[in-house]
Order: sequence, then structure tokens, then C-alpha cells
Amino acid sequence: MKRIISHPRITYGTSLKEFIDFYRGCAFGAARVSEAIEIYFEAVKNHSLISFGLAGAMVPAGLRTVISDLIRDGFIHNIVLTGANVVHDILESLGLHHYYGIEGNDEELRDEGLNRIFDVYVPDSHFEKLEEFLLEVFSDLPEKTDFISVLRAIGERIRDRNSILKSAYDSEALLLCPGFMDSMLGIHFWLSAQRRYVDVTAELRTLSERIHEAEKNAAIFIGGGLPKNFILQSMLISTKEGFDYAIQITSDSPQWGGLSGATLSEAKSWGKVKKDARFTTVYGDATIIFPLIVAGLRISLEDRK
Repeated sequence: MKRIISHPRITYGTSLKEFIDFYRGCAFGAARVSEAIEIYFEAVKNHSLISFGLAGAMVPAGLRTVISDLIRDGFIHNIVLTGANVVHDILESLGLHHYYGIEGNDEELRDEGLNRIFDVYVPDSHFEKLEEFLLEVFSDLPEKTDFISVLRAIGERIRDRNSILKSAYDSEALLLCPGFMDSMLGIHFWLSAQRRYVDVTAELRTLSERIHEAEKNAAIFIGGGLPKNFILQSMLISTKEGFDYAIQITSDSPQWGGLSGATLSEAKSWGKVKKDARFTTVYGDATIIFPLIVAGLRISLEDRK
């Protein structure tokens, strides 16, 4: 037994710092959120190279600026995300917003030209403007390229500082999308240049080299899927012994055999996470959990000053 469970009091005057400190004395998910804050803070304090995996519809759900700010402030150095999150980041950058609403009749939504992501809606017209933007970017690409360069070319064209792609470009953070072709990005890339040569090994090579060169490495995963596996396999070929720090936020559980629910402890058996690593998994909705972790990190960093 490590500590006694405390029973903090929340009053009308409770500050955000006091609210987050409340979690430290509790158990279950609250304790894991508190632990994730401590791990993230320690990783930053020890100048770790922080790799961030983003799966799920997190940009449409509203986490875009939280993530782009972390990139600009140097708290994310490598970001691996799905093609869908790239697409939705570009849409927001072009002023093509996402809309919240109660679930509607999907047949009627189809007739109205609205696409649904749970309780988020995106009009068809947004994707028409996306196509215009992407085809313009792709038309200027050289005959031989790689997806790192393609994403940087997109980020360079974006003017919105809240964009994940723009923040990565400005901060020289490594932004990767190993599922590039599994998205509207891939569709328009194929339509624009079916004969273009693409170095498909550049992303894995570049990330593994950065991990190898870092003294300490941290990984943060929202969900699982391709971003999580890509970061973990990059560790495998880096010749390092595993991540020093790891945080996972997931709504899945391990017994189904999927990567989203696979525990970070299991990753030790593969050599992806160090035996003595600090790690935790927080179960629940990332749109609720991740902003709390980020708020806790920033409060901890401010207290340190």
C-alpha cells in the first residue's frame, strides 16, 4: 500500500490547480490522470524527446489547438497522426469549420450533404475546397518526394497558427502520417500525380534516427492504431532499450487483442518500453482527459518557475 486515499473538498472558490491536485489524493481514473501529469512533467524536465501518437477523430472533436500549442512550446517533438486528423486540421486552417449537433437521421444527412462523425458534422462543400487547396500544393511537388516533405509543403502554405501542420512546420517538429494514403489526402495525391515516385521508408528511418540520438525518450498516445504502432516500432529499430516514459489514453481494453487496448506493460515484452520506465494508462474519453493532463503539466511547469 502506497498511500491513504484522501477525500478533498471542492468549494465555490476552488481553483484549477486545486481541482487538479484533488486527483492526486484519489484512486481509479483520477489517480491515473495525476500520474500522467507527473510523468509528462518529468519527461519535459529531463529534456526527453517526446513522440506523440494521435488516433481517433480528435481534431474534429476540438483538441487541435491544445496539441498545436504543445508543439510550439516544445512539449511535442515528433507527432504521428492519422490521415483523417491531417485532413480535418487543414479544413479548420482554411476556415472550414466542424459543427456540433445532436445525432440526426443519417439518410436525411446524406441528402443534405452533411457527413457525421458521432456528434460532429462536416459539409460536403468543405471537401470540395479541400481538394482545390491540395491539388494546388501537390502540383508544385517535385517528381521524387516523400510524405514528410509533402506534409511540410502543406504546412508551409497554411497561415493559421492554430494548425497542427503549421505549428510543426514553424517549430521544425517532425510530423508524420504513415497512413497518408488511407485518407482524402491519399485520394487527391493519387489523382494529382499517379506517376510520382515516393520514398515510403523516409518516415520510419527519420523517426528511428531521432529516437536513437535522444538521451531520453517519451511517448504519449491518444488511442492506438497506426500512430501508436509506428512510434513503438520506430523504437524497436533505433537500437535503444525502450521508452523511458510512456502515457496512453484509451477507451479500449486489452482482452480484445487490439493495439488501442494493449497495455504499456505488454510493450515491455517487445522491448518497446524500458523495464524501469515510468508509464501509465488512463482509461476514458481523451477529449476530457487530455486537456486535464495538459493543464496539470502547465501548472507544474509554472510552479517550477
